[in-house]
Amino acid sequence: MSLLRKASTETKTIPLGDEGDFIVVRAEIAKRDFNRFINYLPGRTVEKDEKLTPGEAVELQTGMFEALVVSWSLDAPATVEEYLALETEGAAAIDSALAEHFQSLTPTKQEEKVAFRPE
Repeated sequence: MSLLRKASTETKTIPLGDEGDFIVVRAEIAKRDFNRFINYLPGRTVEKDEKLTPGEAVELQTGMFEALVVSWSLDAPATVEEYLALETEGAAAIDSALAEHFQSLTPTKQEEKVAFRPE
């Protein structure tokens, strides 16, 4: 597969809870979406033994929603404004699912090594 290619437009449906709720997320993230997500990161270096402040964590979760979610089971558009209007339990379920999905998109150290220093 070529290194230079457009990000896939494929999506993945992630079920939430037992009531049939779900979110539909991007299977890959394009540079444009990643750049928007970066704007939500803290404006400081976070060391390995440090934690994000609660405000930084909320911003990061909002950024993941904006970058990854394309639709959901709620009868409203999947916008940041609608996401921020959710009650706490539903928002927490989305946050947890997005964190897990985002982790699957993040390259491992070995993948980073190969990408930046082909063997």
